[in-house]
Amino acid sequence: MESIKIESLAALKAWVQKWTVESLGQRDIILLEGAMGVGKSQLVQFLVEELSEEQSCSPSYAIHNVYTAKNFNIDHLDLYRVEDEEDLESTGFWDLFNQEKAVVCIEWADRMDPSVYPPKWKIHQIQLEKVNNSTRQLNYNSWIS
Repeated sequence: MESIKIESLAALKAWVQKWTVESLGQRDIILLEGAMGVGKSQLVQFLVEELSEEQSCSPSYAIHNVYTAKNFNIDHLDLYRVEDEEDLESTGFWDLFNQEKAVVCIEWADRMDPSVYPPKWKIHQIQLEKVNNSTRQLNYNSWIS
């Protein structure tokens, strides 16, 4: 597990830019975990800026936003308001994994059992922790499901 201190938004953006080039492939699930306001949506915003020309916003109320990159979609989900499996099913969540190439970002991913993710997708787990108003601890791990 990689663990780094992120001391500014510029540092987070730089990490996302480097990580995107080094780590993302054909089918990626990004599990974002951390308290409210720790920077999960900001991280996705930097990812979308890196891979697409679109602007992103938190899907807290919509639950699911889609952004178009050059030859794939970036799906951004926020599970904060999802209460059970039925709620999740109603979002079209499982259909997202029928795509040939995609990046699926899931905020509040710790609300789901990680064993349910589809096989042959690369899982990236990013945990953000607030150290102080400007500093975050970022813990990163990845594996193939």
